[in-house]
Amino acid sequence: MEDDWNNLLQESETDTIFLTFEWLASWWRAYGSGKQLYILRIEQDGRLIGLAPFYRQRISRFGLLSLRVLSILGDGSGDSDYLDWISKRGREEIVTHAVIDFLSEVRGDWDLIHLNEVPEISPHLPILRRLAYQKRWHWNERLVPCSCVDLPLGWEEYLQSLKPRMRTKIRSLMRRLEQEGQIRFSRCEEADDLHSRLESLFQLHNQRWKLNGQEGVFVGPARRRFYQEMSSLLLSRGWLRFYSIAVEDHYIAHQFCFEYGNRMFLLQEGFAPEWAEHGVGNVLRAYVLRDCIERKVASYDFLGGVTEHKLSWGAGIKKSLRVAVGARNVKNGFVFVLSQGIQLVKKCLKTVLPERLLAWGRAVKRSAASRRQ
Repeated sequence: MEDDWNNLLQESETDTIFLTFEWLASWWRAYGSGKQLYILRIEQDGRLIGLAPFYRQRISRFGLLSLRVLSILGDGSGDSDYLDWISKRGREEIVTHAVIDFLSEVRGDWDLIHLNEVPEISPHLPILRRLAYQKRWHWNERLVPCSCVDLPLGWEEYLQSLKPRMRTKIRSLMRRLEQEGQIRFSRCEEADDLHSRLESLFQLHNQRWKLNGQEGVFVGPARRRFYQEMSSLLLSRGWLRFYSIAVEDHYIAHQFCFEYGNRMFLLQEGFAPEWAEHGVGNVLRAYVLRDCIERKVASYDFLGGVTEHKLSWGAGIKKSLRVAVGARNVKNGFVFVLSQGIQLVKKCLKTVLPERLLAWGRAVKRSAASRRQ
């Protein structure tokens, strides 16, 4: 399906690298164990107009229920953002109706549909909401903030857009590191160079988290396999932007990014702890942003999560959604009522718990989420 898949994606409103055949095929080979592919292909007059790339798995909820869940391919590992299904531009209504009509007919195949990390501006969401309401299905959604920097035409213009303290910090760190010795900023452009950079990224990322008494995300073989296969494919397509800083041919910092549709996406980063006092991670980000601006890239996307650090680089906030949908029955009724009850309890606790305790909880949550970066 590769050619048809990517051709349709390029003709859609949901064209992102996370929905390319290369990304999803690599993801499936790394994380597909214990899951079943469940891809819906929608045709009109014999021509492909839509793809709803799901997978199916059983999950346990609250230690009581076993549920068959349809999730968008790419969801569940913490690697993918901006997921959706794919429709030929202008055919979103037809495709969404076809998907829901089919899933209504095969209710024995699934209990819940999870649509996670779907952009708030998805053309399918308002149609799906309306259809779910008409069918009286359960519906629950949560907003997920994402951070993205819209880039100006010049580096100095970008620096001037930052707060004075941040602007001074960036200039000072860049100057200080450049005075330390022979540093080299580079980007991986050859397949023969990819393996050594990846191994260094895995090592530096894990070192950083060990200092906090935690394991990095590259301890398990599945994520390593995903990065190795996905990065090779993206490099061959000209989408990989794997940036590094080296001192005397020894890597001290990496940013693993990709460029697609004139947008830069940051997926992962790592730096040597012994270079932390030199702000090497911030310096590398500055180099990457300057490279993006010089090449007229439109934006630098931090992907999921909003932190003070990201905002300090001029990031704005946009939103994705996590949606759960299910037909009305006793099992799903229990799941949705209990889930909504838990969310309500959390909301109430925020109004009565001391701010210091809430701040601690937010810090723990940010730490867990930032393990990806």
